[in-house]
Amino acid sequence: MQIIDIELEQFIYLNFLLSIKSIGPKRLINIIKKYPSIVELRKANNKHLENIDLLSNIIANYILSSLSNYFKYEKLFSSHYDYCLKNNISIIPYWSEKYPKQLSEIDDPPILIYLKGDITSYNENSIAIVGTRNPTHYGKTQTEILTKDLVNNNITIVSGLALGIDTIAHNTALKYNGKTIAIIGSGLDIIYPSQNKTLSEKIIENGILISEYSLGTQPNPENFPRRNRIISALSKAVLVIETRMNGGAIITAKIAISQNKKLYAIPGNISSEMSDGTNFLIKTNKAKLITSANDIIEDLGLFAKMDKKDLSKLSLGIFELEIMNLLNDEPKHIDDVARNLNLSTQDTLVSLLNLEFEGLIKQLPGKYFIKL
Repeated sequence: MQIIDIELEQFIYLNFLLSIKSIGPKRLINIIKKYPSIVELRKANNKHLENIDLLSNIIANYILSSLSNYFKYEKLFSSHYDYCLKNNISIIPYWSEKYPKQLSEIDDPPILIYLKGDITSYNENSIAIVGTRNPTHYGKTQTEILTKDLVNNNITIVSGLALGIDTIAHNTALKYNGKTIAIIGSGLDIIYPSQNKTLSEKIIENGILISEYSLGTQPNPENFPRRNRIISALSKAVLVIETRMNGGAIITAKIAISQNKKLYAIPGNISSEMSDGTNFLIKTNKAKLITSANDIIEDLGLFAKMDKKDLSKLSLGIFELEIMNLLNDEPKHIDDVARNLNLSTQDTLVSLLNLEFEGLIKQLPGKYFIKL
């Protein structure tokens, strides 16, 4: 469902103001209250603008000197508006009733947000999952397990479409028919990283792509820390899987704390650089240690019942049950499993494939297996 909750003239006017140096959300809102359209703004002089809260003489001069180039913005953002109409991109301004309430409550909310996908995917029980772009096997596995259990409890997963933990979280949510929201640091017409173009298209089918950046905006490094405040704002809580001390997920964690969001982290290997950040968050009591999705659900007061398969209700053979007792989240090679069961590799493989079909275990490259 597409929502264009803003007229073309207002859309151009807002983008014109947003393009002016030093005008952020608070200043823009103050300007709009006094001068709700370009027609009114053209009547203003320097003294009028200086009387607006948070506007200095320098900023007032920026605004007035930029008016002569307004026609350029009309041409550019008219084409953006048409592109959104033709490509099913929603445009929602800050004062729209459809603007997410949680996002409007932060100190620097985006004035315009662009969305593409199933807008009903958003709900207040959304949880952000963030982490390193270079996860260990442990980080990958835990992301899959935690994401699966959360979406099985109708929780929407929010992340940033980055490689690594973000990608795994989005993919796992979709795999188990869950909803997921990706916040990107570029225009919606420029998907970054390019490797996730196909993933972004899948998200649109069963979730939402969101950006505060106008069409054509490149994925510049400075965009991503700002993107992170939206990831946190749209989430009831933030879960950090793995991160270095200087990783982007640490920025998201700090933002979550400043926004009074619940912050969770999983403990990691003390010898792994990828766990330095999460272990630090736990050690300093900035994040609550969790070992299952149920820890999050109970802590948030959702009290959902985890969707675990009852093995007694499945038609599992004795060897399949023994395999379930043998496997955990550490990969085991099929030869080791066969040796423990005193079976041939071929017979063991049949049992393993049956368990994989039931969604109880997962096969990794090299014929290694883990329990889900």
